[in-house]
Amino acid sequence: MDLSPGLLQRGQRGPRVKLLQSRLETLGYSPGAIDGVFGAQTLTAVKAFQTAFGLAPDGLVGKNSINTLNNATTDTDADLSFSEDDVDPESDEFADRYANEPPITLGDAGDAVLLLQEKLLAVGYPVDLTADFDEVTHTSVLDFQANYSLEPNGVVEASTLLALDQVIALQGPNV
Repeated sequence: MDLSPGLLQRGQRGPRVKLLQSRLETLGYSPGAIDGVFGAQTLTAVKAFQTAFGLAPDGLVGKNSINTLNNATTDTDADLSFSEDDVDPESDEFADRYANEPPITLGDAGDAVLLLQEKLLAVGYPVDLTADFDEVTHTSVLDFQANYSLEPNGVVEASTLLALDQVIALQGPNV
C-alpha cells in the first residue's frame, strides 16, 4: 500500500511517525530511534531526505514528501495515512478542543457548522458560509476526508477537525 496524504511535523507522535522513521531509515536517513516521536533527529532526517530528492527542506511531511517516499520505497506495504489512531486523547489540545464536541452531520446548523465551513474554505474547499450543513458542505467534507486519508463518511468528528487544523497550520489559509 502506498503512503497516503496526511501531514506530519515535529512534535507529533504515533504509528504514522514510526512508519515515517522506518521509511527514512530504509532509505539511509537516520531518524534516531524508531519510536514514533517526531523529534529533532527525525526532523534532520526529513530535511536531508527532502534536499536529496529536490524538495523544499522545510521538515514538513506533506503530500509532495509522501509521494516521493511512495516512489522511493515502493517495496513496502505500510500506510502513512492520517487516522483517528493519530489522535492522542490525552493531549491537552485534543481534550480542550474536541473531546466533548458532538459530531457535525448533514442537516445540522449553528456556530459549529459555520466554523467548519470557514475552515473548509480556508483550505480551499468550496462552501457557502451559511451555518447550515447542506449538500455543498457535505461534499466538501467528503472530499477533504478522502484527500487526507480519513474515512470519507461525511461525519465531522475530532479526527476531521484536527486534520483541518493541521492543514491550516501547515499550509496557511487559502484566503
